[in-house]
Amino acid sequence: MGKPFSFAEWACALSSMRAFNQLDKIEVEEKTIHWRNKVLGLLEASDAMELMPHQELADNSIVSFRVFKDNQYLNQEELCSLYFSIIRGGYGNECEFDYVTIGQPVNYGEKAFLRLAIGAKTIRQFVVQDEAEFATDEKIISILEQKIAELETGRTCRASAY
Repeated sequence: MGKPFSFAEWACALSSMRAFNQLDKIEVEEKTIHWRNKVLGLLEASDAMELMPHQELADNSIVSFRVFKDNQYLNQEELCSLYFSIIRGGYGNECEFDYVTIGQPVNYGEKAFLRLAIGAKTIRQFVVQDEAEFATDEKIISILEQKIAELETGRTCRASAY
């Protein structure tokens, strides 16, 4: 037997998908590209983050980047420590949100990176609210920069740290 609330969860997901599918596809694409360009610009301006190459090959709703500190790129373990420090939450006193969600660290050959992404719910909010500034994403990147500055490199990542 499945989880007791699985039917309610599916009903909510289907409702969200229907609402997303009713949006104008051109508006969805325009908002997604606008968000992506904003995030790309913010990351390009950062001294602590560097875009992964070939961003044009990725979906417009995903931006991948490496983190740079103490004259070197962070490795998988260091990114994992950074990741857990970011997602722990507690931002409610300084932001309109309490938690930040980012993609888990990815190990790709000799490189390790993080990802920022937007999903259907966020895209739907962008279209409905005619979002143009993406101030929340600016704040998220600011939090990333703050957490990178606070990070002690060389720490190990332990799932129990979360």
